[in-house]
Amino acid sequence: MFGLLEDEICSVFKRFPPCIGSSAETVKNKTEFLVKEMNWLKKAVIVFPHVFGYSFEKRIVPRCTVIKALMSKRLLGSELPPMSSVLSCTDQMFLKRSIELQKWCNWSVSVKLAQNVFSVFSISISSASTVSHKDGRKGKTFTVSYLVDTLGLTTKLAESISRKVSFEKKGNPDSVLNLLNGYGFTDSQRFEASLKKVVDKGFDPTSSKFVQALHVVYRSSDKTIEEKVDVYKRLGFAAGDVWEMFKKWPFALKFSEKKITQTFETLKRCGLLENEVMSLLKRNPQFIRISEENIVSSVETLMGLGFSRDEFALMIKRYPQCIGFSAETVKKKTGFLVKKMKWPLKSLVSHPQVFGYSMEKRIVRRCNVIEALMSKGLLGDGSELTPMSSVLACTDETFLNRYVRKHDDKELVPELMAIFTRVHKAGLEQ
Repeated sequence: MFGLLEDEICSVFKRFPPCIGSSAETVKNKTEFLVKEMNWLKKAVIVFPHVFGYSFEKRIVPRCTVIKALMSKRLLGSELPPMSSVLSCTDQMFLKRSIELQKWCNWSVSVKLAQNVFSVFSISISSASTVSHKDGRKGKTFTVSYLVDTLGLTTKLAESISRKVSFEKKGNPDSVLNLLNGYGFTDSQRFEASLKKVVDKGFDPTSSKFVQALHVVYRSSDKTIEEKVDVYKRLGFAAGDVWEMFKKWPFALKFSEKKITQTFETLKRCGLLENEVMSLLKRNPQFIRISEENIVSSVETLMGLGFSRDEFALMIKRYPQCIGFSAETVKKKTGFLVKKMKWPLKSLVSHPQVFGYSMEKRIVRRCNVIEALMSKGLLGDGSELTPMSSVLACTDETFLNRYVRKHDDKELVPELMAIFTRVHKAGLEQ
């Protein structure tokens, strides 16, 4: 595991067993970012392997960006803070710690500024709906003026933005723009040009996707972006499709021609028709980043469990995320549902979303209730199992109403509730 000794790998698994289910690509990407990009020692990952379970885009990168900004202001001393203190706390606690270090910022705006740093770029906003009508007009007027005079936006574009965000003095947005210099947006002319392009594409300035899009556009020349769009067009996508994908997942324009083409062709080899691959990527452009190794591994795992290639293709169309699950997760859930519960494989083909459900919190506890009802002869004549989607696809509330609370027996309902809430380790180990 990426340069770790055998004892260190055992230590990682002991401290955070779920990391066994993480894909090689996930472990590699997170390890490289934390060790090479952030310069934490590998032993920090060994001591705190829970990091493999954290969202890369929603937790790791945003927080590390804040840490970089604080270090650029020399507010963290000469050493990196412990990885666990940065990543294990709640968002609220992380923001609180950031605020305490913002010595360069007036206290009256420090909370807003911390929130803006944390989301990388959210122009120190206060929702227009939360201020009085008079203040709202004042804020809107200033917002338009600021965007036109400082960023060079057209009046029409500035007015469009002001309907979504509002600020009443230049200190806050200026501070945020200055902070952006701390993590790479150093060319003011290029930044302003990039900002115009991103806003013009219709991104909400208060969203995280706005930040991602700004990063992609700022880091890429017009020629590079045009070349990436052409790659998709050669695969059959219309230019409008590409920009819709960009709006859903801006990083779609970051990957090389080789990677984009490789993912497209690999999905076709899995049994999907060309138009089906296009439809899949238009709905879920983030699948471009999945490695060929992971896709092939998913095919081999499911076919090894008895699914045909055509069934695999159907499952991808119905639930593309099933490609990303580890072999262990797929085997464990399939074994439980097919061997223990006796549902046919075709039930999983019809409802592959089951691979995304929690084994402990949803699958096992509900199946235990179904087994109890079947043992008492309370599910029809017992010749046919209840449809899997009826048991697993609904909310807990619907499930309880459908299979537990509807019974008049005053002793049965508490018994079923106890089964539902009890964790059956034996079931999880099968």
